[in-house]
Amino acid sequence: MIIERIDRSGHVIDTFSFRDHGVSVGRGYDNDLILSDVYIDNKHMLVEYDYLKNTFVVEDLGSLNGVSCTEKNGIKKLKTTSPKEREFAVQSGDVILIGKTRLRLLSKAHAVEPARLLSGLDGVLSNLGTWWVALAICLLVLVTEALSAYNSDPFAEKLYKDMVEGLYMLFAAIAYGGVWVLVARTQRQDGRFLMHFNILLLMSVCVSIYFLLQPILVFNFEWLMLRGYITKFLLMFVLFIAVYASCHQSTSLSAGRRVFVSLLLPALVFLGTVITELNRP
Repeated sequence: MIIERIDRSGHVIDTFSFRDHGVSVGRGYDNDLILSDVYIDNKHMLVEYDYLKNTFVVEDLGSLNGVSCTEKNGIKKLKTTSPKEREFAVQSGDVILIGKTRLRLLSKAHAVEPARLLSGLDGVLSNLGTWWVALAICLLVLVTEALSAYNSDPFAEKLYKDMVEGLYMLFAAIAYGGVWVLVARTQRQDGRFLMHFNILLLMSVCVSIYFLLQPILVFNFEWLMLRGYITKFLLMFVLFIAVYASCHQSTSLSAGRRVFVSLLLPALVFLGTVITELNRP
């Protein structure tokens, strides 16, 4: 018998395996499964597995708040309220709510999701999330910002002001990394702050290098540069790469869903470009 403690979103917090046919659940230390939820009784419920019917029999042991069940299809059963309703049968995969704790009951034959294949991106992201890479990218950000500021206006006062603006990107990268760490915690994934921090700074370096090469691009692709198409395409590309890499590291989404989430910000940029072109006289 397998019992999973899950959150409201269905993510697994703990997994418990039992060899006995019956498992007692409660706050008391003489239970097979001990839970610290203050809304659970000392002896709250007893779960037994019926091998012949392949079902679980849940018995409420006279608890104060009762036991309720949510089936896999989302249909909710009324919680136990009277001695006649103290016992009911559930299927493998159904969720039991006792107090404020959600428990998913599973048989050992319950099917699990197939393993996912590790991609080459995992190794790259692992190497990217190191402190020495962060220092190197920070230095590269400051150098590219200084060169960009000098090309725009070599006067000392203006140069200093533009270089200070490069620090704003560092603060933005800190905020970006913090947001994805929070997302990773809600998804029970590895946050890796430095990896997200480095991703955004690396994308910033790519954009800065693009602006340094802009005179050459204007000379060769004047029409596209004047319209701003290349700039918009680069912005959409770096946004997609940054968000996709962060989604890959911090969420358990499938590849298709990661692509969908990563396309949201580029889609806004594209929509803004289309609206601008439609309003152009």
